[in-house]
Amino acid sequence: MTDHKTWPVSSQKALLRATFLSGAEGLSAFETWKSQISMVDHPDLGSFRLLPCLFHHLKAQDIDDPFLMKFKGIARRNWYKNQRFFRSLAPPLQALHEAGIECMLLYGPVFALRYYTDYALSSETNLAVWVPIKQARLAIKQLQRLGWQPERRLPDALIESYLAADWMHVFRDAAGRRIHLHWHLLPECRTSQADTDFWNEAITTKVHDVPVRILNPADQILHSCVEYHSTAEPSHFLRAVDVMLIMSTTPDLDWERLLTQAEKHHLVIPLLAVLHYIQAALNQPLPPAVWQRLKSRPISRQERLEYSLKQSRPLLWRRFWQVWFDYRRCTAPVSLIQGLLAFPRYLQHLWRLPDLHRVPGQALSILHERLRHRFFYLSIFK
Repeated sequence: MTDHKTWPVSSQKALLRATFLSGAEGLSAFETWKSQISMVDHPDLGSFRLLPCLFHHLKAQDIDDPFLMKFKGIARRNWYKNQRFFRSLAPPLQALHEAGIECMLLYGPVFALRYYTDYALSSETNLAVWVPIKQARLAIKQLQRLGWQPERRLPDALIESYLAADWMHVFRDAAGRRIHLHWHLLPECRTSQADTDFWNEAITTKVHDVPVRILNPADQILHSCVEYHSTAEPSHFLRAVDVMLIMSTTPDLDWERLLTQAEKHHLVIPLLAVLHYIQAALNQPLPPAVWQRLKSRPISRQERLEYSLKQSRPLLWRRFWQVWFDYRRCTAPVSLIQGLLAFPRYLQHLWRLPDLHRVPGQALSILHERLRHRFFYLSIFK
């Protein structure tokens, strides 16, 4: 189930144990981690994200170590950067709120807002906002009025068909900042019922006095596992870190909801992959009943095939399978033959094309571009 070649290296595993285990085990892991790294070099994002949490964890145990002063500085810097991030992006949130559009924050900023104020956001972190699909067109227009323009062309006449085919779009302002506007939470969950499941149990909070929603902790864990499940190695460690940050700050985590949501939306495999690693690395931190139920849950051949092919190599094939399986999730009641016949029309809407006969040309153009990039990088590393 889990490809261990893509999971954290030894130093990352030691850091994870040092951050979330107490007593002799945690201190031993901390010493192991220190012997494997150099603080002169900038840690990877996942490790950097854990350092403030490690600082608080060691301080709570009255551990005194020269490294703690550096960790404290990192925590303060992260807190300051996070405050600047939220302050700079409060205006578009305020404008959407004043237009009557309900907004839910997603990804890293949620952790900085709710779980750890000194959470390390990536230098490339953008604001990600999920709006109800019935308000998506209005949200697009509102952002455009504020000067946020779509990164990929989005003709007004094609917006409705595009909203039915895709799940998010990226907008950029004159300063180069980005907003990821979602009208579905995940490409795997593009039905009104799936959206309702997540919205109904969302939590209300504020960003600089602007009301926003965030996922409840159980749904946030599921989202963190799934959003990374077909990405490259660095993100595998990030999702384990994010899940543990939620677990460590949520003693009353609703495990029943987490398992129910994963089963209902056929997302057990990516959840199982992350929790399997955490269970092994941290000496079984999950409730035994939860772990047994998750392991015993039957997984269909279709789910296994989807998970495997979405992680296939090369990247071009992975992208194809992602599009195909996400499409089939949207058209599950339709037979395979009917689905194949309707697939070109779906691609037309997904690629924002005015006519169906342009789909083959667009497919060839995408193939040519991907191959050109592939051979370019291969020539560099020869």
